[in-house]
Amino acid sequence: MNDLKILALKNDSNKLRHDYESVYEPYFKELRNKNLKMLEIGIFEGGSAKTFRDYFSKGQIYCIDILEESVNTLQNEERIHPFKVDQGNREQLNKLMEEIGKVDII
Repeated sequence: MNDLKILALKNDSNKLRHDYESVYEPYFKELRNKNLKMLEIGIFEGGSAKTFRDYFSKGQIYCIDILEESVNTLQNEERIHPFKVDQGNREQLNKLMEEIGKVDII
């Protein structure tokens, strides 16, 4: 079992249902200890954002969701920055990107 899968299990990530962590791990392994920014589109219950936060020990995890209740699930999490943004709204996305700057992983 890879490290990303272990963390996904610990954080009850919905990504486990689709085995995404097996696909992500080879790409993310080299970046694991880098000071990076990641943007996740869609929060749901917050498990995958917590997984990425734990995996990228120096990373800042930015998350967007259209649902306020999803954004609220991550309000007090260290190194996780949730925003209420509609991914289909170019103006909102541009404003977000101006605020957070360049990201390394989307």
